[in-house]
Amino acid sequence: MKLNEEIGWELENAEDHPLLQPPNMSESCDRAFIEYCTQISKFANEVFFAKICSTVLAYRQCLNKYGWQKLFEEEEDSKHNQESSCVQMSGHIEYTTKRQRRMREEYARVNKAEKLPEVANEFVVLFAKEHELGVAESEVVEIVMNMCEWMHDKGYTKTRVELIC
Repeated sequence: MKLNEEIGWELENAEDHPLLQPPNMSESCDRAFIEYCTQISKFANEVFFAKICSTVLAYRQCLNKYGWQKLFEEEEDSKHNQESSCVQMSGHIEYTTKRQRRMREEYARVNKAEKLPEVANEFVVLFAKEHELGVAESEVVEIVMNMCEWMHDKGYTKTRVELIC
């Protein structure tokens, strides 16, 4: 049984998913995702939990896509006056060889969850619409808001996500 036909997550092969095999999970995004899903599994019915899992796994994929960019944008902002010999790429972010090596790793696997809420807009507005999650848009927003609030309450991040209508 597939949770998501387009992205291709299969329940039979769940133990092979990188989310379940991170090397050092003490404070990683993956650890936060696992704890969130574990807590939610105690309260959600099976159908809604499948929607939550589909959304969380897609959010992880989105974080892996946009997380490095968010991190590097913050680094650029903090050192905007420094000059270095870097390769200039789109978005005016300089990608050094060191950054390129870091980007080979999945963001969620090797970084803390502090930046996790910062891709919420990209996820809801772009990523979730591009990938058929099998979850209504209003439920996606609800799940992301709940997950980000949980992450804040548990101390994984200081960032709060607000819904602006």
